[in-house]
Amino acid sequence: MTLPITKLGDGLPLPSNAEDLTADWLTFALAEHTGGARVTAVQAEPIGTGQVAETRRLSLSWESGYAGPAVIVAKVPSTNPVSLTAAKTMRNYELEVIFYRDLAGTVDVNCPQCFFADHDLQSDAFALLLADQAPAAQGDQLGGCSPEQAALGVKELVGLHAPRWNDASLEELDLAWLNRGGMAGAAFAQLVAGLFPAFLERYEDRLSPELSQTVSWLGENLTPYLANRPGPRTLTHNDFRLDNLLFGAERVAVVDFQTVSYGYPLADLAYFVGGSLLAEARAEHEHALVQQYHQGLVARGIELPWTDCWDWYRRYAFEGLLMAVMASMGVERTDRGDEMFMVMAQRSSTHASELKSADLI
Repeated sequence: MTLPITKLGDGLPLPSNAEDLTADWLTFALAEHTGGARVTAVQAEPIGTGQVAETRRLSLSWESGYAGPAVIVAKVPSTNPVSLTAAKTMRNYELEVIFYRDLAGTVDVNCPQCFFADHDLQSDAFALLLADQAPAAQGDQLGGCSPEQAALGVKELVGLHAPRWNDASLEELDLAWLNRGGMAGAAFAQLVAGLFPAFLERYEDRLSPELSQTVSWLGENLTPYLANRPGPRTLTHNDFRLDNLLFGAERVAVVDFQTVSYGYPLADLAYFVGGSLLAEARAEHEHALVQQYHQGLVARGIELPWTDCWDWYRRYAFEGLLMAVMASMGVERTDRGDEMFMVMAQRSSTHASELKSADLI
């Protein structure tokens, strides 16, 4: 039986960075799952790119043999001030804790077991302790994936979306993507639109003329794109891409729920398919992948006309480009990050062009 997720309450403070993941702190945080057994030593290994938060794989030594897990994964705040500001503005740390503590058990997506989840509203400190998913391996956002891997991802999207389909109670959790921190509608669109000129300037020498034109068009049309979001709503991931999927087991493990919201499921699907497959493979297989998604929903009792499903999928093909602009301007800049954002922007732009998505805005 899985024990409840631990919350600190009155006890040791939450870690402000990975250096605070000491043996004493881990002993306290895992006590509900270990009967109070003592951690005697911790070895930490960085995993992932850590652009919004820091993630470590922790090898634990215990005072009395096998008293708890030998390896866990910890997630704590970034040490980069740009990433910290962005995370607080978008409530990334708070939202991921909400997901693991209140939402993960209500959906059928394969995510890691969570041993500990807590967040401090005042300081924005947070910590997650998760079951290690090794030997499952992270997908490659730059290299793309096979159609078979894409199909596994689509299966998990169905499991995430279907259980809370049009569940208005999610609005009470203040998760709506366009309403974070009081930002909504035209005001939010105006704020984000201001990032587009900076994106064009920063990456001027890396953008093709066609991509620059698409970036400019989306920036100029951001208000109608964000203000009119058609289709049903449900619990959405909003960054469902290969870097956040772990392959190697029968089911893909999904991680990084920092952007979870009561959002638009076809946006999740278009973002994933358009950003994960290389253009030729995507054009060949995307219709079958969208059909797989649609049939998966129907099998779970969801009523969604196929024509609506396909049109909304087409409309949201710009999601990858929007994310590339927003994220690149809001997190710590790295060489891999720049390369990833360029890949995301180019694939999304090509996707939207081939599907004639602008005609639906």
